[in-house]
Amino acid sequence: MTWLQTQLTNNPHKLFIQEGNNQYSYSNVVDMVATYSKALLKEGIQAQDRILIYLPSGVELVEIMLAGVSNAPSLIHCAIKSISF
Repeated sequence: MTWLQTQLTNNPHKLFIQEGNNQYSYSNVVDMVATYSKALLKEGIQAQDRILIYLPSGVELVEIMLAGVSNAPSLIHCAIKSISF
Protein backbone atom coordinates (compact mmCIF):
# COMPACT_ATOMS: atom_id res chain seq x y z
CA MET A 1 0.00 0.00 0.00
CA THR A 2 1.42 3.38 -0.98
CA TRP A 3 1.57 6.38 1.33
CA LEU A 4 -1.29 8.04 -0.58
CA GLN A 5 -3.47 4.92 -0.34
CA THR A 6 -2.81 4.74 3.41
CA GLN A 7 -3.78 8.39 3.86
CA LEU A 8 -6.91 7.87 1.77
CA THR A 9 -7.93 4.90 3.91
CA ASN A 10 -7.24 6.62 7.23
CA ASN A 11 -8.13 10.25 6.42
CA PRO A 12 -10.28 10.49 3.27
CA HIS A 13 -11.72 13.91 4.16
CA LYS A 14 -8.60 15.43 5.70
CA LEU A 15 -7.03 18.39 3.89
CA PHE A 16 -4.29 17.28 1.50
CA ILE A 17 -3.50 20.51 -0.33
CA GLN A 18 -4.82 24.04 -0.55
CA GLU A 19 -4.47 26.41 -3.47
CA GLY A 20 -5.85 29.87 -2.84
CA ASN A 21 -9.39 29.42 -1.52
CA ASN A 22 -9.68 25.91 -2.95
CA GLN A 23 -9.16 22.99 -0.58
CA TYR A 24 -8.64 19.39 -1.70
CA SER A 25 -9.01 16.33 0.52
CA TYR A 26 -7.12 13.07 0.07
CA SER A 27 -10.26 11.67 -1.54
CA ASN A 28 -10.45 14.54 -4.05
CA VAL A 29 -6.80 14.18 -5.00
CA VAL A 30 -6.94 10.39 -5.35
CA ASP A 31 -9.93 10.73 -7.70
CA MET A 32 -8.04 13.19 -9.90
CA VAL A 33 -4.87 11.07 -9.79
CA ALA A 34 -6.91 8.12 -11.06
CA THR A 35 -8.36 10.29 -13.83
CA TYR A 36 -4.90 11.49 -14.93
CA SER A 37 -3.48 7.95 -14.71
CA LYS A 38 -6.22 6.65 -16.99
CA ALA A 39 -5.57 9.49 -19.44
CA LEU A 40 -1.84 8.71 -19.52
CA LEU A 41 -2.57 5.03 -20.15
CA LYS A 42 -5.09 5.94 -22.86
CA GLU A 43 -2.37 7.96 -24.61
CA GLY A 44 -0.21 4.85 -24.68
CA ILE A 45 2.20 5.89 -21.94
CA GLN A 46 3.60 2.81 -20.23
CA ALA A 47 6.08 1.85 -17.54
CA GLN A 48 9.60 3.15 -18.19
CA ASP A 49 8.35 5.83 -20.61
CA ARG A 50 9.70 9.32 -20.03
CA ILE A 51 7.38 12.23 -20.60
CA LEU A 52 7.63 15.95 -20.08
CA ILE A 53 4.64 17.86 -18.82
CA TYR A 54 4.85 21.58 -18.22
CA LEU A 55 2.33 23.01 -15.79
CA PRO A 56 2.52 26.02 -13.50
CA SER A 57 2.83 25.23 -9.80
CA GLY A 58 -0.53 24.22 -8.42
CA VAL A 59 -2.71 21.31 -7.46
CA GLU A 60 -2.78 19.95 -11.02
CA LEU A 61 1.02 19.62 -11.01
CA VAL A 62 0.87 17.59 -7.79
CA GLU A 63 -1.90 15.38 -9.16
CA ILE A 64 -0.05 14.76 -12.44
CA MET A 65 3.14 13.90 -10.57
CA LEU A 66 1.27 11.43 -8.36
CA ALA A 67 -0.44 9.97 -11.43
CA GLY A 68 2.97 9.40 -12.98
CA VAL A 69 4.19 7.64 -9.87
CA SER A 70 1.12 5.44 -9.68
CA ASN A 71 1.20 4.75 -13.43
CA ALA A 72 4.98 4.24 -13.45
CA PRO A 73 6.19 6.43 -16.32
CA SER A 74 8.97 8.75 -15.24
CA LEU A 75 7.75 12.32 -15.08
CA ILE A 76 10.52 14.83 -15.47
CA HIS A 77 9.65 18.07 -13.73
CA CYS A 78 11.26 20.92 -15.57
CA ALA A 79 11.16 24.41 -14.12
CA ILE A 80 11.15 26.90 -16.97
CA LYS A 81 11.38 30.52 -15.90
CA SER A 82 10.51 32.03 -19.27
CA ILE A 83 10.06 30.98 -22.82
CA SER A 84 10.77 33.29 -25.70
CA PHE A 85 10.00 32.56 -29.34
